[in-house]
Amino acid sequence: PAGASCGSCASRSGCSRNGPDRTCASSYCGADGTCADERPACGLGSEMVSRSPDDFGCQLCQAGRFSATVDGSCDGTCEAGFYCETGARSARDAPCPRSGDVFCPAGSERPRPVAAGFYALYD
Repeated sequence: PAGASCGSCASRSGCSRNGPDRTCASSYCGADGTCADERPACGLGSEMVSRSPDDFGCQLCQAGRFSATVDGSCDGTCEAGFYCETGARSARDAPCPRSGDVFCPAGSERPRPVAAGFYALYD
């Protein structure tokens, strides 16, 4: 239960404070060596990633995606006309340059070059 000593702290190798601990209901051991009520929230532009029960943590959203909340997940893809670099916090993170030689479809990681012989139009 929350507030109880993390079970891994009883081992000879010590415990992983501020990290995964499967003896806790939340699977997270706090800085003081007691089970946390829940896993910590991730910041804007990041999501909670679980690689195994003993290995999880916050990771920046991949380019082309964003997280505008601290709920631990990347909310979606960037809007058309914008691009999102790694760790974006909004669907409109960076406006696409208004030149005729690049465009940004939904989910763009960066502006994309227009094919030879074509150009991009903007409203």
